[in-house]
Formats: sequence, structure tokens, C-alpha cells
Amino acid sequence: MILIDLKYTKELALIDQYRDAHMDYVSSFYKKNVILASGPYNNRSGGFIISLMSYDQAVEYMHGDPFYINNLADFDIKDFTPTNSSSAFKLFANEKNFSSNGVELFNQLHGSHAGEKLIDSLSDISKDFCDLTFDFAFGDIFSRNTELSMSIKELIVIAVCCSMGDCKAQIASHVDAALQLGVARETIVETLLLIIPMVGFPRVANTLLDLKSIFNNHSN
Repeated sequence: MILIDLKYTKELALIDQYRDAHMDYVSSFYKKNVILASGPYNNRSGGFIISLMSYDQAVEYMHGDPFYINNLADFDIKDFTPTNSSSAFKLFANEKNFSSNGVELFNQLHGSHAGEKLIDSLSDISKDFCDLTFDFAFGDIFSRNTELSMSIKELIVIAVCCSMGDCKAQIASHVDAALQLGVARETIVETLLLIIPMVGFPRVANTLLDLKSIFNNHSN
């Protein structure tokens, strides 16, 4: 993980002339899903960027930043690895460059838990079904680069599976994935409570009962 610390070296009037160009440049890296957060310091002495770039990529980024090109700021690139973090930070940091390959993305989200077991069971019956799951569901749909984070996508799928009913295996798979991404148990429960008016109490109640065993498995 990279922290880029910017300290302005010129007066703010000059900084402001290049601010829009700097923001456009930063935005282009958000679109690549490599910047997690950025912004100015409250005292306007500079700003910061937290990213998933490598050190070499950060240096390349720096050389293209309008603040650097026009000698308006000093850049201090800090390469670090968090050794401990809260569940909220894990959720924040895990929204990384997920693979666009269906099989790889499936393994990132569902490897070594209920999702993998489900696919393994289905592969004995229909390999084509599994290939369609990888190629279409994950390769074409889940991997789409949109404003929806991967954790939000998992919550949506959990809600849809609950509304459909008879999706116990799929709910287990996607709840496991959501928990791996750092989604809090309370958030998953609140997602289900939100859809009670549309889905009804019985289906949400049955899903909550399923969650109880899934949560217990994650506690062991």
C-alpha cells in the first residue's frame, strides 16, 4: 500500500490554478481502481493519496501529476504494509483490482468456502453449468468495473437470493464472500431487514435462520 504525501511549495493562488488539472489526473487513477482515498489537508498545506499502487507505479504517477510537473509541491512516497486493521479498514482496502477472469474472480470471492463446495458438487453433474457460471456470471457480470463495490454486489445478490427463496446454498456462498470482504454481520442482517416490505417476513426469517449457522461457522 502506498501513501503519497504532498506538501505545497508555492502560494495557494498558484496551486489553485492547477487544481482542476490535478483533480482530473487523480480521477483517471480512481477509474483504474488503484487509488483508495485522496484529498487536501484541512490547513491547505498540501494533500495526500492512499493507493494500491506499487512503489514504481507511484513514482510514475508522481511524474505525471500537474503539481509535480509545474514544481508546485514536494512528493513523499511511503510504501507500507498494514499489520493490523479494523474490519472497516479491511472492507475499505479490499476493494482492489479484482480479476476480470471469471475463474480467478470466483476463486478470489468464493475459494475455500461454501461457494467452492457448491461449484465442486455441480461440476460432477454439469461441467457446462460451471463454465457458464465462471464465464458469464463472474467473467461478464461480477467483474464489470462500475461504481458498485464488490461488497455491495455481494449484498445485492444476498438480498435477491432471499427474495427468490429456496436459495440456501447460494446465500451461504455469497454471505461467506461478503464476510471475507470485511462486511460486518450487522450490515448483512440490516440488508435483509430492509427488504421485508417487498419480500415478506417468512422468507427473511428463513434466511436469518440460515445466517445463524453461517455466522457460527465463521466463529469456529
